[in-house]
Amino acid sequence: MGQFNKRLLNIKSNKLLIVGCSGLLGSNLCLEFKDKFEVLGTYNNNNIDLANINKVKLDLLNYKNLLLLVNDYKPKFIVNCSGYTDVEKCETNPALAKKINYEIVKNLVKICKDNRIKLIHISTDHVFDGKKDIYTEKSFTNPINVYSKTKVLAENYIKKNIKNFIILRSNFFGWGNLNKRSFSDYIYDNLTLQKNISLSDKIFFNPVLISTLAQIIIDLIRSNYKGIINVGCKERLSKFDFAIKLAKKFKLDTSNIIKSNQEKTKIKKPSSMYLSTS
Repeated sequence: MGQFNKRLLNIKSNKLLIVGCSGLLGSNLCLEFKDKFEVLGTYNNNNIDLANINKVKLDLLNYKNLLLLVNDYKPKFIVNCSGYTDVEKCETNPALAKKINYEIVKNLVKICKDNRIKLIHISTDHVFDGKKDIYTEKSFTNPINVYSKTKVLAENYIKKNIKNFIILRSNFFGWGNLNKRSFSDYIYDNLTLQKNISLSDKIFFNPVLISTLAQIIIDLIRSNYKGIINVGCKERLSKFDFAIKLAKKFKLDTSNIIKSNQEKTKIKKPSSMYLSTS
């Protein structure tokens, strides 16, 4: 669902704009990319401290101000890390979910198309219904909740309107910040305090460490990759399995991890989000 160009691009002198730099992924990517690109980050409400990273406050729904920033900064790449990722909150506020996960993408697509900028869009492993054991880049999407429906809308709009893009489907983990804690933070924080956590052994995924994800994005940019690509670890893990592995890595007590056969939510979620990384 994409192609590599054998000629590697020299990216060291290129400007890169990361929109959504205050979130879990955006903040980590800023720090990972700063030695490879000239990086500028945008944030909406939360201005977090990122060492040696230039940042600007920007409402991405305001097309005029976004265009002014792009015309001034002149990036060669835009990485879209913005997103309303709380599945439960998306379900109760679908209008806001659509604004952040879809309308912002429409603005970015127009900006990239008119200014010959490559768009790297971070999508999700939630775009499928979870009825299959594994999903490739060519698998048909079938979203089953508001969050995933808005992400599929964004993917389809990108594919229809521009050619120079990367849609990256993934599930990632790593150290969060005060504004955004990760799933791995949740596990680590609770086990460190010797609190019990209950996690499903029936929900499967293959998450990737953010620093690894960052290096893969750099490799994709250097190889001039275009299209959809899955990024994850090779192993198919349940949420319970992942917690056990993390606990052992940090020498934490695994007895505080309680196996459950379901998630504590009434919202429909895919039971399998295992992405083929072949």
